[in-house]
Amino acid sequence: MKTLKTLKTLAILAALSPAAAMAESSVSASDLDKFRAAMTGTNCMVNNEEQAGQVERATGFSEDRLEAIVVELRKLGEIENINDQGGIRLISGDCAK
Repeated sequence: MKTLKTLKTLAILAALSPAAAMAESSVSASDLDKFRAAMTGTNCMVNNEEQAGQVERATGFSEDRLEAIVVELRKLGEIENINDQGGIRLISGDCAK
């Protein structure tokens, strides 16, 4: 199961990893929309293992795909950190402030 620790790790490592850069190009608009919808279902944030699991189950995506999606949404300015433990918040669409 995806853990909060994994979300923090992806935020740091995915941006530095050539493999993640390659994976990013395979992220489709549909993938992004599915992830956004799943985040809306967790009150627009992942701040604990339960919420991370909800997003993982709702999307059905692999850890690599989730990492690539978060990296892409960060580039688009749609994800922000909410704490030092790896929590993230979606700040676009229905989750816009």
